[in-house]
Amino acid sequence: MGYRKCLSCVGLAMVMATPCLADWIAAQAPCLDPAQAYNQDYFWLRRATGVVVPESNGVGLNVTFPNSQSAIGRRVETPENWSGYDYILIKATNTGNLDSRVNLVIQTSSDPNNYNGAVNTPFNVAQGETKTMLFPLRPIDPRNYGLRRLPPILAGTYSIIDSGNRTYDLSTVYHWRLSYQITSPGSMSIHDFRLLKYDDSLVGIADQWGQYTDRTWANKVTSQSDFVSLLQAEDADLLANPGLGETTGSRTLRREPTSRNWRMVRRSGRWFMAHPSGRLFWSLGLNGLSEFQASRIDDRAHMYQSIPDQAGPFANCFVMRDTQAGPKLAFKVYTHNLMNKYGSDFVQPWVRQTKRRMASWGFNTVGSWSAWEFKDNSIPFTMYEDTSDFPTRLVTPYVHFNNLPDPYHADFGPFLLNKLQTSIAPHVNKSNFMGVMIDNELSWGWDTDNAKRYNICLGAMRAPSTQPARTAFRLQLRNRYNNSIEALNASWGTNFASWNEFATVVWTPTNYTAGMIDDFQRFCRSFIGTYFGKIRNALNQVGFRGLYMGCRFYPHTTETWNAAAKYVDAYSINLYGTGFGINWSQFANKPRPVLISEFSFGLQSNGNLGGPIECYSHAERAANIRQLFNAAIRQPNIIGMHWFEYTDQPVTGRSNDGENYGIGMVDITDTPHQPSVDAFREVTATMYSRRAAP
Repeated sequence: MGYRKCLSCVGLAMVMATPCLADWIAAQAPCLDPAQAYNQDYFWLRRATGVVVPESNGVGLNVTFPNSQSAIGRRVETPENWSGYDYILIKATNTGNLDSRVNLVIQTSSDPNNYNGAVNTPFNVAQGETKTMLFPLRPIDPRNYGLRRLPPILAGTYSIIDSGNRTYDLSTVYHWRLSYQITSPGSMSIHDFRLLKYDDSLVGIADQWGQYTDRTWANKVTSQSDFVSLLQAEDADLLANPGLGETTGSRTLRREPTSRNWRMVRRSGRWFMAHPSGRLFWSLGLNGLSEFQASRIDDRAHMYQSIPDQAGPFANCFVMRDTQAGPKLAFKVYTHNLMNKYGSDFVQPWVRQTKRRMASWGFNTVGSWSAWEFKDNSIPFTMYEDTSDFPTRLVTPYVHFNNLPDPYHADFGPFLLNKLQTSIAPHVNKSNFMGVMIDNELSWGWDTDNAKRYNICLGAMRAPSTQPARTAFRLQLRNRYNNSIEALNASWGTNFASWNEFATVVWTPTNYTAGMIDDFQRFCRSFIGTYFGKIRNALNQVGFRGLYMGCRFYPHTTETWNAAAKYVDAYSINLYGTGFGINWSQFANKPRPVLISEFSFGLQSNGNLGGPIECYSHAERAANIRQLFNAAIRQPNIIGMHWFEYTDQPVTGRSNDGENYGIGMVDITDTPHQPSVDAFREVTATMYSRRAAP
């Protein structure tokens, strides 16, 4: 057993996988023949010299390169078959006086001048550096295993060297070589040179508490008593660090007048929210304060070392969940651990502990997808709703995560009102009901090219003739062109025979004329304005007094920002990146302030297998937290940021899509990631003074 790095990455990626227990290697074979130790005639040489030498794990190679025209390798008459392997592993030490650049070349034709299907991948090794590298021979998609991250193949530190993210047919290897690319002389010791096949059995990757089995780390639960000792240690920490008492806003900045409503205010050119008490508020939230996340066990029980009896005391941890393979039995791993930690009646003790954590860590907002127990008005909270169950959808060419509801449908407004009367209305008189976000990462499109920017229009032109959005688009154009199809054709460079043909043909533009772009922009603004306007109207009808914070943008266009501005109090956007990597200027001139509704950094260490903006140690993650927060707090139009999410996802994947990212503030056993906690405590200690500073 062991574990492996996901190959969906491109470029150079580092995997820090220690401390750990094993590799995930199903088969391996040396690229060098141990029987040829010290036989210089074994190699194909071009000016280089080399010798096979014994190494602790087999054999290696010492090689000297006099210049950039030198190379060492093997050429055979009878081809070797490497097709059963997924990687080439090379562990090399640069023993020369300069940094080295070398190409790994593998040819699959008997003709040395034929490079069709060849591997040709450069790698660098700095002077004096020892480096373990993996060269992928085929991409391995974790989604084929129902996961988003797979265990890394090696237990130790290594680099993935980009080999083009393609599959190579290495069933006939006639020649391989290491080709030196530096003009000055160099030398290198190859300590390990072999073919590896990934062990994709994934048997027992999760222990009885859902923790990753193939690593050990401080605070890993190894017995039931660990839950008690870890909780006692945390209680002492929380007692020593109760927080600043700024849950509902700044205690020191000048207040606004009191009000029944949350508001947006601007001080010294920077946006704040204002709590009904008048306190200025900058939102640091936690998404997913819940215990209902489950991992599928139907057809994949082999991934667990043990699972409790479904009829025993943990019976309520087993639920049916919708998965990409249909309804399946799933296991609520986090719930199981909360019951181990707090007892069978765990909910209220866990909620109390979570609220203490939030105050201590500097978080002041309950984010989306959180349990109803956190909406009791003790902490500012947001609510999330979506329109995914509205049946009339506009199917667009570009789909990111969710397609679009058709807001022109006569039932869209009543649908919204009915939904919000059930979910939002019961909370509208709570003073800490800060905001609402409706929908998540809809497929609005991107400004990157015309096809994506006008995704809505292209969807309308492919829709059935009775689709309300298509009808609205046609009506808008008939009014604009005085019912003249000839005028439309002249503007668009098209040749529609009639408005009836325009209404029924499935059409995609081959050329975007100025007139067409102008009409597309008008319809996009109309569609988007209708969507946001009907939501705003429904919120008003149920008496909502918080802030309407939009739809958690990920895809977005100029038209979505501008058309939404009339109806939202603030935009919400899911944004992943480092403080230095985010283009903050994109928010500078927006007509509404911006809440970062999702951000986090995925841990590839301890019990986690990575995630967005991957970090290979707790220290790296803490540094990223500080950097990003310190950048965001100084942006005039940024009014807060919400971490996604409270708990690490199970290494066996969440049930609906297999996400198994290490993005929690607490691990799967409910133990806080202390370096991340310390980073947030540090940056929030002076949050408001830095926000208000000129």
